[in-house]
Amino acid sequence: MPPHPLSRRDLLRLLLAAAAAPLVACDAGPAASTPPPAASAPPPPPPPTPSAPTPSPPTPDAPAWRTLDFPRAPGRIAYRAELLPAEDAPGTLIALHGRGESGTLDRGASGWRRYYLLDDARRALLNPPLTEAAFRGLVTPERLRLLNDLLAAQPWRDLRLLTPWTPDLIHATPQEARPFARFLLDTLVPQADAQDAPLAIDGVSLGGRVALLVGLYHPERFRSVGAMQPAITLDEIPELVRAAQRAHRDHGLQLRLVTSTRDGLRRATEALSRALTRAEVPHAFLLTEGPHDYIWNQGPGAVEMLLWHERLLRGLTPPGP
Repeated sequence: MPPHPLSRRDLLRLLLAAAAAPLVACDAGPAASTPPPAASAPPPPPPPTPSAPTPSPPTPDAPAWRTLDFPRAPGRIAYRAELLPAEDAPGTLIALHGRGESGTLDRGASGWRRYYLLDDARRALLNPPLTEAAFRGLVTPERLRLLNDLLAAQPWRDLRLLTPWTPDLIHATPQEARPFARFLLDTLVPQADAQDAPLAIDGVSLGGRVALLVGLYHPERFRSVGAMQPAITLDEIPELVRAAQRAHRDHGLQLRLVTSTRDGLRRATEALSRALTRAEVPHAFLLTEGPHDYIWNQGPGAVEMLLWHERLLRGLTPPGP
């Protein structure tokens, strides 16, 4: 008997449970791996308030991130983003955070820097070889060897990074996500002086969902689109496949999906990859180690995201699965 589809209510429960998981070890506990209940099961009690690890203090050699405020953005919504300039960068990566950081402008804009420790991943890539510590222990020896061989042949170059606060679009349709897409492309990118450089977008969980809603529906603006542990449901897959077909056919868009062994949203991500394969839409699919939790964002999520997009923005072959 086929598994019961992942409903929007079950998706919301999984996201809240994952955000509340403590960052203490690789074991995310049952919230990250237990399959969703059947539709007839009673609703679970309200989850605890999502928590995040304590932000890391700045180091003496920390790069100069800049804060960009937009008090009169489209729809009269205030936006905030952080920008990390990089000299001679091959392009710009827009990185979107998860739902746990969508509560305030500051928490969202600084999420990748303060909570997902993106600078740690950058330093590791700039100073190879990569070690298990760069992945927070969530990497196989074979994967580590493959990535280090790639870096030895062609060292990593830093990217210009944009990390905007992302509104809670967990139930949004592509049309409902359009105002945020217009802010990113018409306001944020020009403000960051990034409109003339190759552009990529990626995100984790909620951010992975929004990256798909923005990137697949504006493929003329992006060279590559990624979605890590994306917060999608099974009933959304046919429309996402149609959008990906158009994006690849008309613009040659490069697409990557990533999940992990203990990701509570793994089933929908794998189902989307299978549907793309059946529709003959070229894409990369990566299954990594680890849970749907901050430790994954800081390790495999950050390192693999930076490396994959940097290769494509430079016109190089990205790492395979």
